[in-house]
Amino acid sequence: MAKALIPMVIRLADNADNCPAVANADQVNTDGLADGGNACDTDDDEDGVADTSDDLPFECEAFLLLPIKQRKGC
Repeated sequence: MAKALIPMVIRLADNADNCPAVANADQVNTDGLADGGNACDTDDDEDGVADTSDDLPFECEAFLLLPIKQRKGC
């Protein structure tokens, strides 16, 4: 008889959670800003285009058009 696997839930205290309103166990924060991490950040690449409308939500399109030597951040 196989044993049932019980999922482990890791819970962070709200003061340590970067986005307490949304479940996000990985706490990913692509842009590194204190804006709630990816789960609560509506513009992860800070290019002024909301992630829901952005073709590349984690990369600034204008940044990609620059020659590689001029790319110093978004």
